[in-house]
Amino acid sequence: MINMRRFLAVTALSALVLGVGACSPKGGQPESGATSSPATPSASTSSSAAPSQSGEAGQSGEAAQSASTDRGNQAPDVDVSDNEARCDLSNLQPAIDSTQEAGGTTYVSLGFTNEGPSCWIDGFPQVVFSSGGSVLSTAVREGEDPGNVYTIAQGGRVGVTLTAESTDGVDGCNPADSELVDIMSEAGSGATSLQLTLRVCQEMPSVSVSPFEPRS
Repeated sequence: MINMRRFLAVTALSALVLGVGACSPKGGQPESGATSSPATPSASTSSSAAPSQSGEAGQSGEAAQSASTDRGNQAPDVDVSDNEARCDLSNLQPAIDSTQEAGGTTYVSLGFTNEGPSCWIDGFPQVVFSSGGSVLSTAVREGEDPGNVYTIAQGGRVGVTLTAESTDGVDGCNPADSELVDIMSEAGSGATSLQLTLRVCQEMPSVSVSPFEPRS
């Protein structure tokens, strides 16, 4: 009986010693781990900021690429104060880029590729519609001249948009379909032309033309 009591006492003492040992030196380590845990979110925040910086770098790269594309179409070495460097429209090869209709109005996008030397261009072109060798009508300016001047490298492109209003029910309109469009410079030299079927009012304006602008 006595031996049993000694055994129980020794067992209880051993458990007490183990409990004290577990509470003292190892008890400080969880506190140390809790202190370092805020550092983990901090690292996560910096890593989450990295995609933002990467996105900004990507945007900068896109902007640089766009600027490079623009520079490829332009000719910064052209002196825009030199009238001799103005584009000769006979060097601009025309093409119909697109034709769209909406609400009775037809929109024709014309593009011009510079097959001559680098030059500069501004303002509006003169556009004349003809059929069978006879002039049908001329286009009018769409708005005011924005005053923009564009330089075009060889192989670069500019363009204009023709807006043809519906001729149906227009007082005084004698409609006819054009066969040819002549494009001339208002202030420069040369002319170019292309085949285009477009219904216009004869002897009165029904088509407007936008100013020249760069095209890709």
